[in-house]
Amino acid sequence: MAESRRSEFDGLYYKSIWNRKEFIPIWGEHEVKETNAGNDPERIYVENKFGFRSKPFVENEAKLVVSGCSFTYGVGIPQEGRWGDIVSEKLNMPTATLARPGIGILDIVNNLYIYFKKYGNPEVLLCLFPDPYRLLIPIDEKHLTSNYYGPVSGTYAYSIDNPEAGKIQGSPYLATVHASNSDASKDMPKFHKLPIPAEYVISKDIALFYNLSALSTLEQYCNSVGIKFLWSTWERSFIDKLREFQAYDESIAFENYFDIEAAGVVSRRFEDNRDRMYENIEKLDDCILELHDQNLCQCHLDCHSELAQKYGEDFYIGSDQPNERANAHKGVHYNIHVAEAFLSRL
Repeated sequence: MAESRRSEFDGLYYKSIWNRKEFIPIWGEHEVKETNAGNDPERIYVENKFGFRSKPFVENEAKLVVSGCSFTYGVGIPQEGRWGDIVSEKLNMPTATLARPGIGILDIVNNLYIYFKKYGNPEVLLCLFPDPYRLLIPIDEKHLTSNYYGPVSGTYAYSIDNPEAGKIQGSPYLATVHASNSDASKDMPKFHKLPIPAEYVISKDIALFYNLSALSTLEQYCNSVGIKFLWSTWERSFIDKLREFQAYDESIAFENYFDIEAAGVVSRRFEDNRDRMYENIEKLDDCILELHDQNLCQCHLDCHSELAQKYGEDFYIGSDQPNERANAHKGVHYNIHVAEAFLSRL
């Protein structure tokens, strides 16, 4: 019995992306594909065969690699309005973008190692990470399942037996479990029949441990091979957590991290579903305390206005989530400030 269970686990490991030597082609023989993404029916996204919104990868070509989740992918905005493309243009460096919507830190780091091995190390690596509570794990639906995805296919799930097909019901698959939705801190039943929901056993602390461990190894790798590496996060609770770590013990602070809010990338979404940028977090807090609305508030920055006409509504907010505009991604203006924050540190 024990031998049978061990072999089953080994099968999940060997079939999973953790043991692959290169990216799995999502589009088969096609080098590029036009697709819709991020609940954005009006915009066409051009992806390479690996599912990245980037031109085809060429060995030893990219001097700059940018990576992240949907914020770096550029959900809801034109490709040239993404922060990575703005940095690339300013530096005049050939660039590869490794970003996918909904992806977590551990998966991002794994993709970077695959890229480095296959296509070579860049001179510069810039990453804008999501929250540290997304964790990619194998789900077999016999022993472990996920409340987030349920028994039907999930947006960010990948079949282990057939990676190009997405999630196949009844087949083992990899899924990004969101520990922020975790039930692990609640009163759990003493007994639970199989399969057990991953959210019952994967706490925020577990996800934080593995994701920050991956970040630590990425910093060590880049420093050892001479890659100029900078990273930050758009997610406010992650920023607060990193500040907490530094206040507790500066020796455990990440060497390549910078606080993007302290660098002046601070925004607020108003009732008109448009994001406004602020000089710093104190200005934002004062604005909220005064309860300013979009018609009276003069606290936000009036900058880059020459680009507002060029991009229209995309300047203020992404075009995804047309039926729930308050949940759409950030616009080009936010991406400009993110790009400027990275450029100021290079």
